[in-house]
Amino acid sequence: SYAHELETVLAAIEARGGGVHEACMLGFYYVTVAHYQVPWRSLLPRLERARHAGLESGDLLFLSYICSHLAIARLILGNPLEAVREQVDAMLATMERRHMASAAATQRVVRQTIACLEGRSAGPTSLAEPDSPDPDRSEDEWVASMVEARMSFALSWYRISKGTLYLLDGDPQAALVQLEQLTTMTPNAFTPEGRFITALALLGCGEDLIDDARARLLADCRRDLEIWAEASPGNHQHRLLLVEAEHARREGRLGEAMAAYDRAIEIAGAHEWPRDQALASELAARFYLGLGRRRIARAYMIDAVYGYARWGAGARVRVLAERHPDLVPIEVEQAALRTRAESLGVLDDAVDMLAFVRSLQAIAREVVLEDVVERIMQTVLQSAGAGRALLVLERDGVRTIYAEATAAPLRVELGLDLPLEDGAPLAASVARYVARSGEAVVLDDATHDQRFAGDPYIVRKRSRSLACLALGHQGRSRGLLYLENDVVTAAFTRRRLELLELFDRSDRSDRSDRVSPRVVVVSAEPDVDMAIAALRHGVDDFLPKPIDLEVLLRLVAESRPEATSGSQPVLAGTGLSAELERYAASDLPLLLTGETGTGKTCLAR
Repeated sequence: SYAHELETVLAAIEARGGGVHEACMLGFYYVTVAHYQVPWRSLLPRLERARHAGLESGDLLFLSYICSHLAIARLILGNPLEAVREQVDAMLATMERRHMASAAATQRVVRQTIACLEGRSAGPTSLAEPDSPDPDRSEDEWVASMVEARMSFALSWYRISKGTLYLLDGDPQAALVQLEQLTTMTPNAFTPEGRFITALALLGCGEDLIDDARARLLADCRRDLEIWAEASPGNHQHRLLLVEAEHARREGRLGEAMAAYDRAIEIAGAHEWPRDQALASELAARFYLGLGRRRIARAYMIDAVYGYARWGAGARVRVLAERHPDLVPIEVEQAALRTRAESLGVLDDAVDMLAFVRSLQAIAREVVLEDVVERIMQTVLQSAGAGRALLVLERDGVRTIYAEATAAPLRVELGLDLPLEDGAPLAASVARYVARSGEAVVLDDATHDQRFAGDPYIVRKRSRSLACLALGHQGRSRGLLYLENDVVTAAFTRRRLELLELFDRSDRSDRSDRVSPRVVVVSAEPDVDMAIAALRHGVDDFLPKPIDLEVLLRLVAESRPEATSGSQPVLAGTGLSAELERYAASDLPLLLTGETGTGKTCLAR
C-alpha cells in the first residue's frame, strides 16, 4: 500500500541519519494516509519524530501541519488533558511566533476545547478565550475571521469540536448545526472523527428531527464507519459498535443494543481509546436509565465518571453528578476527582514530599527573611500542587498577608502587608476558622462545601481546590498557609493530607523541653511510603542519597553546634591517604567497590 511504501522510505531516511526535511514532509504524508490502517496511538511517535525534524529543518509549513495533527490526535485518543494542554500551549507559542495563522487557530481550538472539558471556559460549550468580556460575540467574530481567511482545516476542526461539546452537553440538535457544515468541507485525516460524532448526534435527536436528508447522512456515516472499521479496527471498531448500539436502541432492539454497548466499551478499552470508552459508558447509562433500570445505569454512569476524571475532564464529572445525583452521589464524584489528581504524579517521590514538609517547618521556625520566604513559597507552590499560595503572618495578635506566590507565571511577591478581612484576596472565612481552631481545612470543591460555599471570595472566584493550615512553633501561633488550585478539584490528595497531618504532629512534638536526640534517616532507595512512615515515627528528617551536604550540615548545626566547629581531612590518620594521593597523580583508572555507606564517594572525591 501507499502507506507501507512511505514507511519504507522513511525508515531508509532515518537509517542513513539525514534528510530532516524529507523526514518531516514524508512523516506528515505517511500519517495522513496510514491512520486508515494503523492505530492512531501507534502513529504518535512518528508524528513526534516528524515534528522534531521540522524544527531542525526549519520547514515551517509542514511543521505547522504536523503540530495541528499531533494536538488533535492526542486529544481524541483521550491522552491526559493536562499533558495535552501543556504541549498545545508550547506549539501555539511556536506557531504564533512564526506567524502561522491557520495552525495557530487550530491549536487555539484544541486549547479552548480542553478548557471546556476542564471547566475553565465561559460555559460547557464555549470556545471563546477565557478573558473575553462578551464570550458569544468574541467566538462569533473569531469564527468569522477563520471563514474570511479560508482556514479550512482549522474551521473543520472547530465544527467537530463544537459539535462534540454540544453532544456531550446533551444538545444533539445544536451539535448538528455545526456538524452538518462538514459535508461541504474538504475531507482530511480527522473526517472519520466528524462522521463518528455526526452519527451519534443524529441518533441522539428525536425521530421528528430526522428528515430524508439527515437519514441519508446517517446512512453515509454508518457505511463509512463500516469500511474504516474493517480496514483499521484499532481506530474504528469501537466507534462502529457504539453507533450500532445507539441505532439498535432507537429501533427498539434492546438485546442487540445491550450487547453492542458492552462490546464498544470493551474494545475501546482494549484499543486504548479512554475518551470513547467513557462516552460509551455514559451512553449505555442513559440507555438503561431510559428503561428504568437505575441500578444498572448507576454502574455504567460511575464507570463514565471515573473515565472522564482520569482523562482530566473534571467539568464532565461535575455535570453528570449534578444532572444525575442519584446515579453519581457526591462521594463518588469526589473520589473520582481525587483519583485523577493523584494520577497526575504530584508528590510522587520522597524528595518533593520532604521539600514540602521542610518548607512548612522553616516558615514556622525561622525569622522572616525575604530570601528565605521567597525560596520557601516557591517550594510550597510546586510541591503542594497549588496554583496560588498565600503566607499569612501574625504579629502582636494582628494577621496580615505577607507573601503571595503564583504558579503561572511563577512569581513571588513579598511584604504585601494586606489585612486579613473580607476584601482580602482569599477565602477569609476559611482563614478565620483555621486561625481560631488550629485545624487544617482541605476543600475538594469549595463551591460545593456547605460550610464555606457562601464566602464572598469563593462565590466570586468559583474556587475549586482549597487548603489552609495553621503555622506554629513551640505552641505559639505564627500564621497561616493558604493554598488554591483553580484548575482541578480535589488537587490536594490523600498524600498531601498526610503531609499536613505530619506537619501538625511535628509542631506538637517540637518543644524546647525535648531531650531525645534528633534522628535523621538516610536512604539510597527512598520512596513516598518510607518517608511518611519515618516522619510518623518521629524522625526529624529524611534524606535521600546522594546526600545534600548543606542540608545535612544545617541539621547537625541545629542539633549540636559544637560538632561543626573545625574540620579535618577525610581519612586523616588512616593508611589510605598516601595511597590515594599516589593514584590521583596518575592516569590509571580506579574501580571503587564496597557496600552502601562505606565512603566510596569520599574516596572518589
